Amino acid sequence: MGFTYTREFTDDEIVALQHLVPDIADWIDTAINEKIANCKKRMVREFVDKAIQDGTPIPPDAASIITAVLTDKNYQNQLQRDTATQAVDATPIINNDNDQPA
Repeated sequence: MGFTYTREFTDDEIVALQHLVPDIADWIDTAINEKIANCKKRMVREFVDKAIQDGTPIPPDAASIITAVLTDKNYQNQLQRDTATQAVDATPIINNDNDQPA
């Protein structure tokens, strides 16, 4: 599963970025790579914390832990978690007196 994202910058945006960023493409690549690394670290930390709490085995390296996270039948990514939360929030509250939404 690959992903390509393209964004065109306006002239004003380029000038503003170049005021502080000598190489825009490098800055973007670095920001994305750092975000990916932080997401992986968080996935590993959350898995290890839960495994310690549950007393389950911990895979030997970060790549194996991430694979374990992604293959867990209960795994949901952020979009799926947000969607599930919105669905719960949208559930009408039933008034027990007449079974009509409150």
